Amino acid sequence: MGQVKPTFTTRAFGQYSVAYRDAVLSAVESGDRDLPRYRRAELGLEPAEFRELAGQAETFDVVAPRLAVLFEVVDRSLRGDPVGDGDDERAAATEPMPAWLDRDRGRSPTMVDDVPAELADTAGGVRAFHGLDDDLPSIYRCLAQWPAYLRTAWDDLEPAFESPAFDRACERAHETTEAFVDSVPYPPRIAPDDLRTRGTDEATITELQELFETFNRGPIETVLPALPT
Repeated sequence: MGQVKPTFTTRAFGQYSVAYRDAVLSAVESGDRDLPRYRRAELGLEPAEFRELAGQAETFDVVAPRLAVLFEVVDRSLRGDPVGDGDDERAAATEPMPAWLDRDRGRSPTMVDDVPAELADTAGGVRAFHGLDDDLPSIYRCLAQWPAYLRTAWDDLEPAFESPAFDRACERAHETTEAFVDSVPYPPRIAPDDLRTRGTDEATITELQELFETFNRGPIETVLPALPT
């Protein structure tokens, strides 16, 4: 994905990543439910466990806008749809992203292979809400390392996710992503014809198109906006 990497290195992307998270949070917080905040003692976690939980959760908050842009850029490109128009003349379009943005946030995430039995009901609720059949998204397999937290957080957040406020959050997140992708000055060369020129066979191109269509327009439409909450 070297062709896509420059998209994430500009000040404009930094501005977008802040706007993406703000679009989600401001929409959700405009509803009739406050987002929960937890103290370590309420979850029965040791200080080191709580720091690790907070750090790994921060990582997903940082990557949410990156994944949204990646999926939109690659999905469009593989369908032959336009990415950027080269008309963004703002300095931010080509200036480097500020080094301080999201610096020192996050820890390398780890995940469970099998969801603990005590989280069976929680996992079922997650799958039902996001429209999933079997596997849980990475964020939930990560948080399942701390069953007390995931169970409590899902019970508190599910009503907010089921609300019109979260629907607005998803819409605003998508609009923010589309606007940024429309503006990027460097369209990646990963359209089908570009891939054919590099020797990629038709079966592989079709598989990639189907994969990123699923990533960009499947359950991920509700999974990614849930990350900043």
